[in-house]
Formats: sequence, C-alpha cells, structure tokens
Amino acid sequence: ACTVRRTYRASPLELSWLDDIARSASVCKRVWAERLSVVQHWLAISVAWQNGTRTGDTWPRDVFSHIELEDTCAPDAPAVTIPLEPLYGFLRHPLHACVKRWGVITTKDHLVMPLGSEMLQPRRPGARRPRALYFDLGASSYLSGMGGSSMNWFVETYERHGIGFDEVHAWEAKRSRSPMHGAPQGVREATRFYNGVPVNSSAGALHNPLRLLGERASEADFVVLKMDFDQPAMEDELLAQLLASPRLISLVDELFYEQVATGNALVSMGPWKQAVGPFRGQGAAARGLAIKRDRSNATDATVVSLAESFALFSR
Repeated sequence: ACTVRRTYRASPLELSWLDDIARSASVCKRVWAERLSVVQHWLAISVAWQNGTRTGDTWPRDVFSHIELEDTCAPDAPAVTIPLEPLYGFLRHPLHACVKRWGVITTKDHLVMPLGSEMLQPRRPGARRPRALYFDLGASSYLSGMGGSSMNWFVETYERHGIGFDEVHAWEAKRSRSPMHGAPQGVREATRFYNGVPVNSSAGALHNPLRLLGERASEADFVVLKMDFDQPAMEDELLAQLLASPRLISLVDELFYEQVATGNALVSMGPWKQAVGPFRGQGAAARGLAIKRDRSNATDATVVSLAESFALFSR
C-alpha cells in the first residue's frame, strides 16, 4: 500500500545543542556568547514567516530543522520539505532563561508553523483533500485560560497559515457559562466542546481523547493534539498510550505536551512548557510553546532531566 514516508533532519544548530546537553556543557554561556546571533537570525525569520511571508523552501538549513515527506508510490516526485524550529534551549522560547529570564516565557514568535499548501494537499491524484482536526485537552475557554488564551491562538494562528480546522474537539473540566464566547461562527460550528467534562486517561474510556482521535482521524488528515489540563500524571499516561500505539502516532502530526524537567540550569527555574510533534524521529513536526506554571502544581508528574527530555522528544 502507498504511504507517505516521513524523515526528520535535525539542523546543525540543534545537533550542537544536543551535544552540549549530553556533555553537560555550560549551556547558558554557549547561548549567550557563541550562538546569540544565530538565534536572533532564527527569530527574525520566524517572525516574518508568522506574518505570512514564507514561500518555497529557501531557508537556512544550518538553523532550521526540517521534515521530508515522500510518497512511496511516486518515488521520482520531489519530496515536500517542511521547516520547523530546532530543538534548542529549554524547549521554550530560545531566549528564555539564559538571555531573558521571564520576559519571553509566553512568547510564541519562535515557532515555525506549517502551511496549508504543505499539509492539506492530496498526496496523489484522485485522493480526497485532507481534513484538519484539532484536539484540545484543557481548553479553558476560547478567549481565556490560566496561562493566557490558547484555544483562540491555536485556531487563529493555523487559520492564518492556511489551515482551518474542520473539526475541533475540546475538553475542559471546569464548567463555563459560555466557553466559545468570541469565537467566529464557523469555528463554533466546527467545535464539539465538552464543557465541564474532565479528560479520562483510562484506555478506551468515553472521554479518553485518544479513543475519539482514533475514530475520527485518518493518516491523510492533519491532526493537532494539545495536552495541558493540569493533571501531569494523567498527561503522562496518555503520552504513554500514544507512544505505545504506532497507529495513533501515525495519525498525530503535531503534539503540544507539557513535561516537568529538572537538572542543569533548570534546577531553579521550575517546570517548562514544551510543544512537540509526535517525536521527531517518527517524522512529525515539533513546536515550542511556553506557559508559566508553578512547580508546586506538578508534584505528581514524572520529573526528568533536561537530557532525558531531549532524548524523548528526539525519538
């Protein structure tokens, strides 16, 4: 059967940082003294791209990592190459901690978002147009959230890049009177909001979002999954279910996931937010997203070292 082969290529910038982590090098010194100009170049490009200027595949390979998509039934066709921000720093904004302690903790201008022209095109003649599906675990409400609004950011940012979600499935344990207030009519119509319904991490449970994702999505679709509902042990359990299922991994294109990490420069900086595609070694996109969260709220989470976390998300 025909499939789309995904291959992840880490940039030299990412590889150099991973080497620093493996050797427990003085990472902040490297960020500030040796790589700051490279990071600033990255940010100048990503900001311009977020404003809608990215076209074609002309971008610096030494800075940005990328994914190659190849149709196994069309081996002579050129691969689709999709850039993404490198795994770098503490998987927040690249200037966070070493250069700016808190000023950029929720800034998202370092992200390299996919384009609809890349992700929503049929891979072969006669195939249906892929759908775009968004699963939001811990949606708060459309315009607000504990760490700032996020649901509207996801919906509107992807829309700005040519990806309008055909389906949105959102769970929020705390009931709200009007969770979709402020959302455009089309978004309201596309959204199934489980208002006051907590996520259930038991395999196969009615409100286990992975069960619904497996029912609603196909490999041809573009699927974004965000997990941030402030129950770290349950989030870890869902992550384990995802990792254990090759089929689920094949369905999810981008995963936004929170993990508590410690070690190196992170010892005194509390937890960190990272948004990653389902593990770059599987050939999916990765994203960095930061939302401030107190470490005291995450005592039941799996706490790992910085090196261990990079190893997980580089798989």
